[in-house]
Amino acid sequence: MIYSPRRLTQFVAPTSETTQYTVPASFFAILKNIVVANTTGLTQTINLSVVPSGGAAGAANRILPGISILGNSVFTMDLSTVMAAGDFVSASASAASSLTVTVSGVESIGTGLSSGGSPGASVTGVQVVTSGTRPGSPYNGQVIYETDTDTLVVYNGSAWVDHAPGGAWNAYTPALTGSLSNPTLGTGAVVEGRWTRSGREVVGYADIRYGTSGIGVGGGNYRISLPVAPRSGAVTDVVVAQGFVRDVSGTAGQQRIPCVGFSISGSQYFEFVESYGKNQVTSVSPFGWAVSDEMHFQFAYEAAS
Repeated sequence: MIYSPRRLTQFVAPTSETTQYTVPASFFAILKNIVVANTTGLTQTINLSVVPSGGAAGAANRILPGISILGNSVFTMDLSTVMAAGDFVSASASAASSLTVTVSGVESIGTGLSSGGSPGASVTGVQVVTSGTRPGSPYNGQVIYETDTDTLVVYNGSAWVDHAPGGAWNAYTPALTGSLSNPTLGTGAVVEGRWTRSGREVVGYADIRYGTSGIGVGGGNYRISLPVAPRSGAVTDVVVAQGFVRDVSGTAGQQRIPCVGFSISGSQYFEFVESYGKNQVTSVSPFGWAVSDEMHFQFAYEAAS
């Protein structure tokens, strides 16, 4: 269970019964400590209640029922009182501007807790959401579970980050383009991509095979799209992928040519060069592209966000 320890409220008790703290919606709270400081030289009394949502402060919910506190002294109380969303703390004092009250405890996202602190079907410190419905005002250390990405995500004070690796792999369609004109993959083409991420680390693969007819090789440097934009590095080109291209249609015996893929700063794709020959892979190199020729790459890189 993920807790957010904090001072729940601090106030100078008024002479009339007044609400001082209410458990936020979708949360539960546990009161752990109450400190009452008498800042006058006279004995004063304090009333403090933990009230179920929709209720009213009174004898039925008092936890400090008219407790006398000597002048210039402090009263403390340790407890473990559970409060559900909408429950509230109410207090009053025998004299104005005499008693300073500090209430400390923990808050957590919670479900299955009825008003008054009775446990229901379950209580959890993890809020179940989707990647599109994350909390709008998260606190540092808040944990959520995203059903669409199958991932635990933690708010680190400035951004949401994956709590642990092992999220679901996602399908994507890698696009093959050319720097001058785009190729046409033709009839019977095969295009497949899968990827996952942990925090900002993105890993996956892209497989592309030209079809058996109706292809066009396009023009210029070949490029393959990435599922998530990579971080722009200090240098222009950053290595993000490794793989090979395969001359299935060639007379040289379906040769496989190892390649290295590099992203260009600010672009969501990578170009690739031969690992050994260092030649750029283009619409006419390292061989004449034809039907059924293939390219296969695995990638791993840091996402921009």
